[in-house]
Parts: sequence; C-alpha cells; structure tokens
Amino acid sequence: MGYRLRDGLSFGIVAGNAVFLDTIADRYFCLASEENGAFLDFASRGTLADAPAIERTITSLLKPDDKDSVIAAASVPLATMTLDSTVASVRITALSPPQLWTRFYVSRALRRGRLDSLLDRTKTRFLYERLQPQDEGFKALVHDLRAGERVFTTKDRCLHNSLALRRNLEHHGYSAALVFGVKLLPFEAHCWLQIGPVVINDHHEQTAEFTPVLCA
Repeated sequence: MGYRLRDGLSFGIVAGNAVFLDTIADRYFCLASEENGAFLDFASRGTLADAPAIERTITSLLKPDDKDSVIAAASVPLATMTLDSTVASVRITALSPPQLWTRFYVSRALRRGRLDSLLDRTKTRFLYERLQPQDEGFKALVHDLRAGERVFTTKDRCLHNSLALRRNLEHHGYSAALVFGVKLLPFEAHCWLQIGPVVINDHHEQTAEFTPVLCA
C-alpha cells in the first residue's frame, strides 16, 4: 500500500523547508526541523523515521493509497513572459452585473473558508498550453476585466482578483492555471494566473520571487 498527501494539501520546497498549503483549512504551515527532514526523506525514498512522534506527524499529512503514488513538490514551468501587468482605468464594464456577481461569489466563498471549492487541480493543464503574447484580443479582454481591481479592495487582494478574473475569463470561453507561491524570512504568499510561460495578471519577474506550492 502506498501513500499520497491528504486531500487539500500541497507543498513546495523553499531553502530546504517544505512549506505546505492546506486549502481546506485555508492555512500555510511548516514542520519542525526534524519533522521536515523526515518528511522530505519519506517523499524521496518512502521510508518513515523510527521516532514514533515524528512518524505520527508525517502520517497525519498522508492518506493511504492503493496506487503507487508519488509525493512531489508543486512544479510550475518557469514564467518568461508577461501578458498584462497593469490595471486598466475604471470603466462601466467593471461594474457590470456579471462582474459584480463574480466578485460577490468569490468574496462570500473566501469569507466562509471555502477556498478549496473555488479550485480545480485539472486546470494545471493550462501550464502546458501555449498562449501567443501577441493575441491582442485575449490581452484586451484581460485588460478590460482587470479594470474592476481599481474599484474593489480586499484583504487577500491577489487571491480574490485572480479567482474573479479566472471566473470572468471562463464566461468568455477562456481559462488559466492559478499558481500559489511563497517565500520565507519574512513569510509572504502570493498567487497569479498563468498559461504556459505567460503570467496573465502580474509581471513574471515578480512571480519569480515566489516558490510554487500549488497549481489549481
């Protein structure tokens, strides 16, 4: 019998530390030094530490799996291009009923701790699709949809804006992968939309400062 990460859990490795994102509990966390080493050892070799306390911690992160699953850190292709790093001037379309409803829906879900319900790990496939930066129609659509970001300010601004932008893009027949990244000392989390090597709603040099922990 094998193991996999329990539902809602993913991680990235930052300076030798496994940084976890639990989308069900809506939190980031790290392990103590010994536990971190034991987890990384288990992820690479499948062997658990002899110490019972450490073993309990590691197994609490896992779920039995009949398949020969691989426990791996999040992997995202390096972004090398930026589609649209600016926000358009506010225009009436930013306050249209569909956009207002989308932002209300996203805000309500996040307030209720339902981040996981807004994610879809199958959208990882968009990381391996090609988007031509010269696609002016798509770029104009993104630029227009992002105009609402000047009107709405939220606590988790990058998360709220990225989720709302993706849902609005899907109304027009498009979509993108949502990437969560972190950095340590001090801790900071960030997220953005990406298609292939193109960052949709940030600058690729900015996102390069963060280590991915989840794509969904």
